[in-house]
Amino acid sequence: HVSSQFVGMNEILIFWIGGLVVGFAVGAYFISVEVDLSTCFSTSAVSLSWVVKGVKVSTLMFLSSQAILLMYFLDKVFISTLGDVDMIAIYGVFLGFSGAIYSFVEASVVVFFFPKMVKAYADGDLVVFDNIRERFFLQVLFVNIILMFVLYFMVEVALSWIDKDSYYEYVNVFYILMCSSLFKSLSTVPHYSLYSAKKDMENILSNIISLVLFMLAVFFLQFQYEAIYAVACGVLIFFIAQFFLKCFFWCNFRGGADV
Repeated sequence: HVSSQFVGMNEILIFWIGGLVVGFAVGAYFISVEVDLSTCFSTSAVSLSWVVKGVKVSTLMFLSSQAILLMYFLDKVFISTLGDVDMIAIYGVFLGFSGAIYSFVEASVVVFFFPKMVKAYADGDLVVFDNIRERFFLQVLFVNIILMFVLYFMVEVALSWIDKDSYYEYVNVFYILMCSSLFKSLSTVPHYSLYSAKKDMENILSNIISLVLFMLAVFFLQFQYEAIYAVACGVLIFFIAQFFLKCFFWCNFRGGADV
């Protein structure tokens, strides 16, 4: 029996931890069945230098991604602190709609071009690398334009289904967040270009600087606009800054190369 009232955060946390434990147990079982653990952890079977190198690379990527995750945490905090808590629901719905653009681009474009870019650069074939990067950028741009056009009309259908005046009142927030998804998608091109060249620190700096600009933007915009608009514009500024910073670092590295 499920109560008609909302499930509390404690219950959600318990279910989340339960799912995590079950997933870990299932994974551990299949690993134990398929892999001889006695050989896996022997010094002769493991290249420690390879492990250390992998940890270094993954740590840099982890730090880079944390800036974006922190921004997506702070945006809700700012809305609840500077404005009305009820606005978080509206913002969350529009963020989910607009975020579908990046999710689709990542699944349909990024995963196919990213490995090819890394391989071409590792092979030292910069002509092929630049060709892949150009096609990568054009496809990301094309898919974004198509999806933005579709979502522009679909959001009206979604709002009519939700049937709440407050969502219509703040529909411009969706358009702002949709533009931020465009720059988020476009930034994958210089991001993976830098990653291919092992310029991870530039990616980290881009995200950290963008995070600082996001917080400054929200701080100043809150005096002129409602919190939900200030945060949405801050998110847009974050991804615009991220895109141009990564382009700057890439062009500086390649000596004025194209995006």
